[in-house]
Amino acid sequence: RRRMTSTTDITDRLAHWLRRHIQDADQVRIEGLDRVTFGHSAGMMLMTVVTTRDDRECSRDVVVRMRPKPPALLEPYDLDRQFTI
Repeated sequence: RRRMTSTTDITDRLAHWLRRHIQDADQVRIEGLDRVTFGHSAGMMLMTVVTTRDDRECSRDVVVRMRPKPPALLEPYDLDRQFTI
């Protein structure tokens, strides 16, 4: 598994992943990627996802939560359950 180190690397990989999952978008890009440095249970990043469809841009601010490396503070770590709650 490749380690993500630079902001450019993270931005490129996230944009690639989003392009596969937002299939009706002509283009997808990430703007304003910022790592959140507070909190203890999960890594977080803030960003704006910009999609283009039929020459119209739409932007959405999002928070990405990442599972921490084991052993985590709150095991078992279930992001799906946390999202639901």
